[in-house]
Amino acid sequence: MTNKINPKTVLHLTRIHPDIKMRFFKIATELYHWSQGTLTLKITDSLRSFEEQEMLYKKGRTGPGKRVTNAKPGESAHNYGLAFDVAFEGSDPYLESRIDSKEIWLRYGSICESNHMLWGGKFVTIDDNPHAEKTYGLTMRQLEEHYLEHGLASLWGRIDDIILGYV
Repeated sequence: MTNKINPKTVLHLTRIHPDIKMRFFKIATELYHWSQGTLTLKITDSLRSFEEQEMLYKKGRTGPGKRVTNAKPGESAHNYGLAFDVAFEGSDPYLESRIDSKEIWLRYGSICESNHMLWGGKFVTIDDNPHAEKTYGLTMRQLEEHYLEHGLASLWGRIDDIILGYV
């Protein structure tokens, strides 16, 4: 990867679970090497409050704009710091003017999946190529219940226990 990390990406990296952070670096590095140094990822979204999720959910429904999510508050891995959305550094962050855009997003998705992340490009009800998440075998309901009862730090502790094989 390049020596310079986008300042907003640095902020987002502080807002996601450490294991998700590690996976982002692996994904970004693999994609950078695959592209022979021409593609650098940046994080555009990470941890999201229930209020922020509600605002995004309203887009294209009761608010202006097109729909960007089908997840209500509590139904997104973003609400628990277990997801990130990316774009590419440069003047065409979503590769809309590139003829190889589909190939690049498919490669990104493949790299996400090889790093055991669920890629948003595989979602059935919405096209979300920039999205990647991991819920560690927990359902959204389990994540929400634990979060509401014990808070984010405790939820991340539970995830750490899952990663370490304690549960």
